[in-house]
Amino acid sequence: MIKSFIIQKTKLNVNLNELFSKKFKIKSFPRDYDIQFENKLNYLINLINKKDSIIIIDKNISQKYFKKIKNKKIIIIKSIENNKNFKTVNKVLEFFLKNNVSKSNKIYAIGGGIIQDIAGYACLTYKRGLHWEYVPTTFLGMTDSCVGGKVGINYGDAKNLLALFSAPRKVILNINFLKTLPKSDLLSGLGEALRLHVTGGQYFVDEFKKNIDGALKFNNKDLINIIRNSLLVKKAVVEEDEYEFNIRRSMNFGHSYGHALEILCEHSLAHGTAVSIGMCVESILSLTKFNIDRSVVETIIKLAKKLITKKDFKIIKNIKLNNLNKVMLKDKKTLNGIIKLTVPKKLGKIKFYDQKLNKKNVFELIQANKVFLNYIDDKLYSY
Repeated sequence: MIKSFIIQKTKLNVNLNELFSKKFKIKSFPRDYDIQFENKLNYLINLINKKDSIIIIDKNISQKYFKKIKNKKIIIIKSIENNKNFKTVNKVLEFFLKNNVSKSNKIYAIGGGIIQDIAGYACLTYKRGLHWEYVPTTFLGMTDSCVGGKVGINYGDAKNLLALFSAPRKVILNINFLKTLPKSDLLSGLGEALRLHVTGGQYFVDEFKKNIDGALKFNNKDLINIIRNSLLVKKAVVEEDEYEFNIRRSMNFGHSYGHALEILCEHSLAHGTAVSIGMCVESILSLTKFNIDRSVVETIIKLAKKLITKKDFKIIKNIKLNNLNKVMLKDKKTLNGIIKLTVPKKLGKIKFYDQKLNKKNVFELIQANKVFLNYIDDKLYSY
């Protein structure tokens, strides 16, 4: 069965038969790569214990799952936003140099998006590119960032300002890593997953509705369904426009405002949570500004509210938006003071609108944020 969605005027197709595959291929340049579902931890341990293997791993994951590995060619990184910078990348490069890493080695990056960013950045710049494979251990990594090859590190006070395309040679997905995932990280990943389901259209949104309550309880079947649906939508987009010349910009829905929120709250909001809020605020803005369907806004807000906690709500209420314009002007997506806003005219129909970051447009965004806060009642939250 084929399901279609539209970005600008480009029609994209998703082959739903791939939902049942243990492995599917992402078409990429300079080489394709596989997404492989493999739930046996010993499979991964055997790979990383090989003599030509090099490991870049999140500190928490190392302590929880890999205490007894034999391979000593391992660098352990604490995955916090303040470590996602060139200083940490340089430590990885020095580690490569010390261990005589060459193109014959396989580097395994095991962790969430921060590990993916640091490892992908270092591997692409060392000797013009090393063979690296990504093992995502967070829901956000599994549903979104593992496909598409984007990596970036923070510079100054701008998020992902030093950025590259560095696709792994393979992605290995093991759902069992989610057993020890904090609820906040699950909610973050579900935010990006919601964005992809909205992009894919009504069928995928209906699937998200079916699976979200079980996913929030860490039900494996529901989690896997959301992961597969998310990746197949993203696969369709990146195979059409891998290097973001045009339609891949649709993946920025919720990110224009969400990235600014992350910086203004000093990263006290998880990335995917900021994106959930960003989708709501940008949709509210688009309701009157770009005449989008009100039912789209209501659907997005209803689902996004499931992914925002009491703690998140308090953070949102206390964010000072005085410097919003300044922060958004520094965003890498801003060109000559203009940001391309991604707007879901309907579920499965995305359009782009150029917005100048002047006082009027930024004021309208702040007003949309106030409207969003009125949708939230923190007394209703159970977590």
